[in-house]
Amino acid sequence: MPFDLSEFKRPRQDARMTRLLLAPLANLLEPFIPSPRPFAVSCHELKVRGLKSPLTLVQLSDLHLSPLLKPESVAAWVDASNAQAPDLILISGDILDYRARGLEDASLAELGRLSAPLGVWASWGNQDYLRSEAERRALHDKLTDLGVRVLVNEAVPLRDDLTLAGLDDLLQGDPELSFLKEPRDSATLLLGHSPDVLPLLPETLDLALFGHTHGGQIRLPLVGALKTSSKYGQRYLEGWQDGPPRAYVSRGLGTTGLPLRIGSGAELVVMRLIPVTQVRKRLIALHRVEISDEEAAEALRPFTDEELDF
Repeated sequence: MPFDLSEFKRPRQDARMTRLLLAPLANLLEPFIPSPRPFAVSCHELKVRGLKSPLTLVQLSDLHLSPLLKPESVAAWVDASNAQAPDLILISGDILDYRARGLEDASLAELGRLSAPLGVWASWGNQDYLRSEAERRALHDKLTDLGVRVLVNEAVPLRDDLTLAGLDDLLQGDPELSFLKEPRDSATLLLGHSPDVLPLLPETLDLALFGHTHGGQIRLPLVGALKTSSKYGQRYLEGWQDGPPRAYVSRGLGTTGLPLRIGSGAELVVMRLIPVTQVRKRLIALHRVEISDEEAAEALRPFTDEELDF
């Protein structure tokens, strides 16, 4: 690999020990957690160069399927995702929690109902590695059977104007960054798990999607996030990260350690990607002045599909 990523690695034994210490308290709290668990639908719009037509994607992150998470919660996430009529659905890692017993078949089966014309895709998270190679292979095969394809250090063309790349987990996997530098005429989206890889990414990526931090999961007034699981502290805590490349860090849907959130609610992310060229043409038609792609990309006004299709 062209970069030394060893500084980001965390021994699996350390991770297991920390979470095992929280297990008794988590079990005590479990009966008081509502099901389905509450979450918000977070909607965003981004103007993207290289796209020829608009695209709607849904990002689910940090599901953490385990005995503490009832299938009803997963069903609610799936229903909300499908209700957006997305073109593309992405799952940014930590599909299973460290407490998972087997494959959590009932909850995992709900993911088979996710539906999008351009497919349902996933990347591995660090907790997906906290099991044997055989168990992770079984998870991979089960996801494939459910119509969810896991991308590991590879890029796939989804349309002639869109490429999706998936990166292996930074903390427990073996991410390879060189393939991201290959020149492409299409817009390129990156699906990963830990945002700590952001400083190493090429600026040519159009959008990178991450999770992992849970937005802190527990954030107290005046104190902030008690833990972010990031080498950079609260730098990549949640939300939009200035680039290049532009990136979004989801607070995720599930929980780990303790089955509760304080000051950092769960979120399902909906992204509407708009071609810069269409925005530029529309602005020129509206204002009768020449506008560059760069100026169009900075336009703050949201546009509907009807406004762009003229």
